Amino acid sequence: MTELHALLRELELMTVASEVLPPVFAESIDERLVQARLGVAAGLYAALECKNAAVAGHALRVALACSGWAAQMGLPDDERDDIEIAALLHDVGVIGAPTTSC
Repeated sequence: MTELHALLRELELMTVASEVLPPVFAESIDERLVQARLGVAAGLYAALECKNAAVAGHALRVALACSGWAAQMGLPDDERDDIEIAALLHDVGVIGAPTTSC
């Protein structure tokens, strides 16, 4: 299981439990870059969840499905990570859309 896949699972569980994500710390420069990338993705996901929880739930399900697909295809971990982030954030534009009421 990749680091991002674990994060996606954690996000899913926390979304269901409505918990706040704990801070993440890394030691090496490479790991700090990975953590920064994941932090940006997590921050955008949190903003999406605040804007529209249903869309955020959909995005999370898409990311998990894509992760499973990438694993079945035997893609390298770095490619799988990229696919997971892209899937998680595919509806991020909703954040800037005006809120409408019916």
